[in-house]
Amino acid sequence: MIIVVTGTPGTGKTVVATELARRRGMEYLSLSQFVISNGLYTSFDQESSSYLLDEEKTKEQLANYLRGRNVVVEAIYPSLVQGDSILVLRRHPLLVYRDLLSRGWSEAKVMENVEAEALGVVEEEARETFDTVCSIDVSQLTVDEVIRRFESRQCQSVDWLQDPSVEQFLQSNITRKLPL
Repeated sequence: MIIVVTGTPGTGKTVVATELARRRGMEYLSLSQFVISNGLYTSFDQESSSYLLDEEKTKEQLANYLRGRNVVVEAIYPSLVQGDSILVLRRHPLLVYRDLLSRGWSEAKVMENVEAEALGVVEEEARETFDTVCSIDVSQLTVDEVIRRFESRQCQSVDWLQDPSVEQFLQSNITRKLPL
């Protein structure tokens, strides 16, 4: 069995995926670490501080690695993983903003991820890849509550653009970026 835990950075993927793997007696795999340790990238982008991965090589080597295993895979890009079940972690964009800034990330990288969370980019990719997607707003939940909701299929629809505080935050940041 392969369970994919995905979401934008700052949603809690690592802590949820590692605890889910522990509880189920499954292996935990960080897709990012798998890509780096196996050299499945084409280059490193200094501006975004990100590896540019080779999608075809990654899909192929990951599929070979996962074959016959029981693994919880933590991934930002759910389309790279052929899994049996997927959990998309959603978190209020203002919380994502605060936490990514506290990690020392650049304002540009933080805003790129906040915008991705607000727009539901990772969830949309998951829905394009998997037949059934379980999304959970983790903003006010403990890890235990998230796992319990996932296991009982208490999934929900999340639309941050309906939240006036998110809309206002995005508008003020977009306006700041526009040249006069």
